[in-house]
Amino acid sequence: MGTLKSRFLVNKLLATCVKKAKWAKAIRVLGEMKELHIEPGTVAVNTAMRACEQGSMWQQALHIFHEASPGSPLDVVSFSTAINACGRGSRWADALHLLELQDLEACGHKSNHEELPGFRGQQVDMVMWNSAISACEKAAAWTWAMHLLWSACHPITPDVVTYNSTISSLSRVRRWNDALQLCSEMERIEIRHGLMPSTFSTCFMPGDGTLQPTTITFNALISACDLADCGDKGHQWQKAMCILFEDMWQHRVQANLVTFNSAISAGEKGLPWVEALALLEQLQRSLQADSRSFAAVASACAKGQSWSGALYPE
Repeated sequence: MGTLKSRFLVNKLLATCVKKAKWAKAIRVLGEMKELHIEPGTVAVNTAMRACEQGSMWQQALHIFHEASPGSPLDVVSFSTAINACGRGSRWADALHLLELQDLEACGHKSNHEELPGFRGQQVDMVMWNSAISACEKAAAWTWAMHLLWSACHPITPDVVTYNSTISSLSRVRRWNDALQLCSEMERIEIRHGLMPSTFSTCFMPGDGTLQPTTITFNALISACDLADCGDKGHQWQKAMCILFEDMWQHRVQANLVTFNSAISAGEKGLPWVEALALLEQLQRSLQADSRSFAAVASACAKGQSWSGALYPE
């Protein structure tokens, strides 16, 4: 009973460390438990890794992961947390290694490099797969993100998060045509009956049966237009406006501050200053513009030699 009570208090303390990103304190708590011969348990190990992830300390998160004892067996959450920590540190190769390691352990095959004592063998799930793609996206490793996307079709079905992360990875490397094509491909993915996870709640059309793009999807596409290096600057902002005012309306997707800021930034390379001011005005009807909004509009006005618009865009 005393050990159970201690574990409960430790888990509560570690949860506080996650909220405040106090990774050093989380590591110290695990160390003190080891000195007292108290087995942390899987929840405590995962929570401590989560605190390290929040603090962008991927090395410490992986250390906790690999030091887990048989009494604190790793599970799918352990792998997802470790992969997310790698993503925050742009360690996409380490994230892929963990994904491969988990798959080997779950299938009963021992890795040539390491063994995970007490591992609770479970097949790779979509959350873990998406974490690995997100790690590739943050490091602009778009080829691996694409590889994971197509590999996800067997044995698991990609969801909207899978596509959003992959589209974002294409946006980072200015492959905007590929990003647009991938968005179209996403809408042709059929959701098999009985395999609709909770993550589909905001991206599934009941009468359609296919994945639907979300605000995050369109933000990535507009950002791809912003970063694209296609020579025709006018075409870039026109495509961004088309996505903002036509595609999003057609899919009944609500724009947010990131959407408008990305559109204004995309248009900054060729958007007439009058259009930039009109976008800002529309933004302020429902949302609160921030410093990036005003800076992008001021830049467009300056390039259009409209000093009055640049000085007083609002």
